[in-house]
Amino acid sequence: MATDTTYVPLPQYVKLQKYEEMSGISKDAFHGKIKRAQLAEGKHFRRAPDGNIYVDWKAMDQWVEGRG
Repeated sequence: MATDTTYVPLPQYVKLQKYEEMSGISKDAFHGKIKRAQLAEGKHFRRAPDGNIYVDWKAMDQWVEGRG
């Protein structure tokens, strides 16, 4: 029996709340890393025009591994 499979690509960015669920890094910890300049806007995250933070989860994986 043949099945049709539809692949949906993962987004590059996820909202900070979703990233917290994915990684276990709390919003407060994430904001602390921003304040200590451990994370760079435009590389690890972006602020949308509405002020929400969107996290580049691939860049964060590299950061955790010491490569970014």
